[in-house]
Amino acid sequence: MNISKLVKTGLTVLAVSAISLSSALADVIWDYSPDTTNAEGSPNWSNISNGQNFADRVSFTETGALTGMDLYSGEVSGALDQIVRISIWEDNAGTLGNLITSFNEVVSVIDSLSTSTITYVTRKHVDFTNQFNFSVGSFWIGMTGEGSQLGQLGLSINTPGDSRMASFSGDTFTGMSDAVVGDMSFRLLGTFNDGNIDVPEPAPLALLGLGLMGLGLARRRRS
Repeated sequence: MNISKLVKTGLTVLAVSAISLSSALADVIWDYSPDTTNAEGSPNWSNISNGQNFADRVSFTETGALTGMDLYSGEVSGALDQIVRISIWEDNAGTLGNLITSFNEVVSVIDSLSTSTITYVTRKHVDFTNQFNFSVGSFWIGMTGEGSQLGQLGLSINTPGDSRMASFSGDTFTGMSDAVVGDMSFRLLGTFNDGNIDVPEPAPLALLGLGLMGLGLARRRRS
């Protein structure tokens, strides 16, 4: 038996398992999507970094990490590989506080996931290059097109929150939007630090890879 090939096979299985585990660990931890909220959407609001853009408030009762974000907007807005800006602010007693971080990512998926109740919108998904660790409490988050239109669906009827978003002109906070604008339609992906998120089973694949490597080594010694 070619031990070199066997070790490579085992390492390949381990690599695939690691990728699967990384993907499986991400979960939807905040969900203001159209289908989940069953809210009706207001028009497709302009959402661009050098013009009008928005943020909404989220609250968590346990610590965790954000690894990605979905934003819902009209199907005519946004594009694959579009550069977007993710910005996160402190919460100051229910209003916008200091900017914590701001970074650019790329839209990697556009589809109709969780949009069956509002068919003229699509989901724009980004993965974070570096996870954002959060504490118990609240913060504000927004996602806007970096110099190009991304659009923003506002959930304005049967809303999950207070029907309002923090509104900006470029980087300048201009106040809270009127109620007609609605809550920002978005989802946050990540993990909580309680260890209770269900994960599909990539682990047996990793064990298989180790088993194959061990078997090859044992046979090599016997020969």
